[in-house]
Amino acid sequence: MDLLSKELYHKRNNRTTISYMPVERALRLIHKFLQVIASQNFPVHVIAKSNLVKRDTDILQELSEMYAVVSFTIPYTHDFLFQKIAPKTPITSERFKAMTMLAHQ
Repeated sequence: MDLLSKELYHKRNNRTTISYMPVERALRLIHKFLQVIASQNFPVHVIAKSNLVKRDTDILQELSEMYAVVSFTIPYTHDFLFQKIAPKTPITSERFKAMTMLAHQ
């Protein structure tokens, strides 16, 4: 986390992009990264294929005072089709629920 803090300090004019990877379900590192980013008042762009982003709404709310964007990839709108093509990822309706939740924060 110290290395992240140091790097953010030197990149004041850029944005940080964070992407939720499948391993995040077990490691839960992104919340810690977001806390470091918030402590530096650094803008962030989160890319989510997952509804895991819902668990980080508290820190994203804090980051939104500076700049925080959450983007979702939604390649298919039909859950059944999506489950056939990408069976290990959260279905589209779960991504829409996460998006709706974040929009109402």
